[in-house]
Amino acid sequence: MKSEPSLAILIPVFNDAEGLRKSLDSLLVAPCPAPLMTLVVDDGSEPALALDHGPYLSLGLRVLRLPANEGIAVALNRGLKEAMQHGIRYLARLDAGDTITPDRLTRQMALLDENPDLGVVGSDARYVDASGKLLFVFRSATDDRTIRSRMHVNCCLVHPSVMIRMAILEQVGPYSVDYPAAEDYELFFRILAVAKAQCIAAPLVTTVVSGSGISSRRRHAQLLSRLRIQCRNFCWTRIQAYLGVAITLSLLVVPAALVNALKRHCKVSHY
Repeated sequence: MKSEPSLAILIPVFNDAEGLRKSLDSLLVAPCPAPLMTLVVDDGSEPALALDHGPYLSLGLRVLRLPANEGIAVALNRGLKEAMQHGIRYLARLDAGDTITPDRLTRQMALLDENPDLGVVGSDARYVDASGKLLFVFRSATDDRTIRSRMHVNCCLVHPSVMIRMAILEQVGPYSVDYPAAEDYELFFRILAVAKAQCIAAPLVTTVVSGSGISSRRRHAQLLSRLRIQCRNFCWTRIQAYLGVAITLSLLVVPAALVNALKRHCKVSHY
C-alpha cells in the first residue's frame, strides 16, 4: 500500500516550461526521507504547460491549472488548498527555474522533526543570472531572535528556500492578496506571531535573477507593499523597525540598477 505524502513542494509557474523542467530535474537528485508530492500550479500559461510526467513519477507530480493568469498569491493558495486536502505535514517552496542542493529537503525536514516549536526553516541562497553566473549570495540570519529583528528591516527569509509546517499554515491562513509582490513577507510575519523560525547557514537554493521576475517588473508595487507591512508590524522598541521604514522609503527613489550593482559588487547580501 502506497504511503500518503508528508512533504509537498509547491512550484507556481507562468509561461516558463523550461525553467520548470530545470527545477524538477534538481528535485530528482535530492533524496527525500518521506513520501513526496510535487504541486505545480500553472498560473494561466498560454498555451497551457505541456509536461511529460514520465521522468518525474518519483516526485509525485500533480499539475493544477488555473484558467487565467491570476498572480502568484492566487496560484500559491490553490496549491496550499490541494496540500491541505492530503494531510501534508511540511510544505517546501520553489520557483520555476530555481534549483536546490541534494541535501536541502533532508536537512530542513530534520530540523522541523526535531524542533516542534519551529514553524518555518529557510536557508542562504545563491543568486545567478540567466547564464548561471553567480551574482551574489544572500546570507540569512540563522537564529529565531536575529530573524525576528531583521524582518523589520526587510524580508530575511528567502521565499523559494523555505519549508513550512503545514499545521502553522492552517493556523495563520493562506497568502494574502492585499500585498502585491510581497505576499511572502506578510505571511512570514503571521507565522512568526505563533511559531519560531530558523535558517541553515548554507545556500540550499539557487535562484535566477530575471528582468521578467516579480521583483524587477513590480518593484514599485513591491516596495509600497513592503512599507505597509513594516508599518503594520512596527515595533516602537526596535531600532530595526525605524531603519526598515527608512530604507524602504529611500529605495522608492533609488534606481534598481544601482541597488543591484552594489549587491553584485559586494557578492554577498544580508538584506
